[in-house]
Amino acid sequence: MIGNIKNVIFHIQDSDMVELARQVLEAMSDAEFAEVALEAAE
Repeated sequence: MIGNIKNVIFHIQDSDMVELARQVLEAMSDAEFAEVALEAAE
């Protein structure tokens, strides 16, 4: 997942999402990210 984020970060147009992606890249390993329960936003 980290590799996927690195590949798309330059295509993200929303500055808040870019910041969130950067925080994930700096703070989480793939194993930690895999443990996060993700739900679709409405």
